[in-house]
Amino acid sequence: DGADAGAGFLRVWLAATRLGLSLAPLSVLLDRRGWELGRHLGVAPSRLVAAFRLGRSAPAPRSGRRLPSAFASFEGS
Repeated sequence: DGADAGAGFLRVWLAATRLGLSLAPLSVLLDRRGWELGRHLGVAPSRLVAAFRLGRSAPAPRSGRRLPSAFASFEGS
């Protein structure tokens, strides 16, 4: 089902990240061209779950966000 497919996709994405690879989902699958791609690849539209680009890229820029401890305190554990 969809939840299993989504979990599998996230596992692939995390594994790629651990290997230093970048993954970019292709949103084209949400429109008619995606169905045409599936047919071209010999994949039934009901089986086509996701497609993505995978490869090496420049490192992602660091976030400018502050750590929560810089502006908040937590009580308890």
